[in-house]
Amino acid sequence: MSSASLHLASRIYVVEDDDDLRDEMVFSLGELGFQAEGFAAAPAFYKAFALAPCDIAVVDIGLPGESGLSIVAHLRSIRGVGLVLVTARGQLEDRLNGLRQGADAYLVKPVHLEE
Repeated sequence: MSSASLHLASRIYVVEDDDDLRDEMVFSLGELGFQAEGFAAAPAFYKAFALAPCDIAVVDIGLPGESGLSIVAHLRSIRGVGLVLVTARGQLEDRLNGLRQGADAYLVKPVHLEE
């Protein structure tokens, strides 16, 4: 699949409790050609995922109710879903833990969407 068709086919869900950051990420991803939708917490994300699974989930670790690490660990069993953790926790141990939990990538805030 070419990168152009990947962009058009990719549905990305952003799970971030900071409204402004979530809106910025969803807008920026949309501008890059992705189908992006944002969620403030795990329950809304899980509901949307059950109805229309995403290709990539961008998940903040520090969410209300359920940790982003838990979401990633849960989704890791589902084939074909890319998992990206986005968080302010930048220590080596935090990054390694996120990758061990199943994240494909670990980005430290502030994140530039081009990254």
